[in-house]
Amino acid sequence: MKIFHCADLHLDAGADTRLGAARGQVRRDELLLTFQRLLHTADEEGADALLLCGDLFDRDHVSRTAAAVVRDAILSHPALKVYYLRGNHDRTSALAETELPNLFLFDGGWTSYTLASSPVPVILTGAEITPPPPGGTPSLWASLRLRPDAVNIVMLHGQILPGNTADGPEEIPLGALRGRNIDLLALGHIHKPQREALDARGTCIYAGCLEGRGFDECGPRGYWVHEISPETGGKLRSTFRPFASRTLYDLRVSADGCASSHAIAQRIRTALSEGDISTDDLVRIRLTGALPADGEKSTAYLQHQFEGLFFYLEILDETTLTVDFEDYLYDASFTGAFVRAVQARTDLLPQEKAAVIRLGLEALRSGG
Repeated sequence: MKIFHCADLHLDAGADTRLGAARGQVRRDELLLTFQRLLHTADEEGADALLLCGDLFDRDHVSRTAAAVVRDAILSHPALKVYYLRGNHDRTSALAETELPNLFLFDGGWTSYTLASSPVPVILTGAEITPPPPGGTPSLWASLRLRPDAVNIVMLHGQILPGNTADGPEEIPLGALRGRNIDLLALGHIHKPQREALDARGTCIYAGCLEGRGFDECGPRGYWVHEISPETGGKLRSTFRPFASRTLYDLRVSADGCASSHAIAQRIRTALSEGDISTDDLVRIRLTGALPADGEKSTAYLQHQFEGLFFYLEILDETTLTVDFEDYLYDASFTGAFVRAVQARTDLLPQEKAAVIRLGLEALRSGG
């Protein structure tokens, strides 16, 4: 048996703020295409089930195109059973009231589906906890009953907590789920793929998002495959598969001591060559380190030099400025007098003094 597990696709999410209208539309379309590609892959590999663990859509009201693409993609793979549990972003999504023969839904109470009956029962159980079900989540956790002789997959969308209680509508207390015959806690809500032990029997796995959308979602993104076979001894074996059409990278590049844009560009070039970055990817470069106040730096020049190499690139300047006041201590020129006057100010912080000196030196060099 093979089960695909993904979450947090956030289809139809806006992406114009950083990327601009044209590339933002490309990314929105790519999210839909990746969803279609996922269903095709699952069907082609003969997967028995696809678990959509919440936030399939980014908001309640989605475009007609997004709703139609998702419905048609599910319908076009009738042999693939799709189990969809809503998250906090898609409470009234386009699929919530849709009747498709291979689409199975959940509500605020526990709902169970038998995925396989032999050689060992495989049972999927899930509940939607946003908003909290009637009676609240404490009664929900207490009411969970799972067969000890089955492979039990529990499907939820929320933030796991270490204790036995949770107050929020998206909180899942692991303590209340330990010792409950869970083999896999299949989760959505956290956008980074991660796995940890639940108890001696079970494992918690966040699918992560299928595609990274912002620079807080860098690195590989994709889905998990859970398999049960004679080779696994009847136990679940879980594997993460990168699947995103583009990857996001947030690189910190030290420009420490660089006195020119050319020198900084060399540092950037080295950092890019050391990463597994393709022209399809989105890249943020954070310039760090201390630069001499009398040096030259143009972030715009650096941006123009590298932005054509990737789908999207941005350069953030997080450098600081330094001034070696010893170099100007006995300088009899106007420049030396200016630097010493700024150094003597008591109402400026060191970084502010360096910034004033840089502006002053630039003005002096340009004859301003």
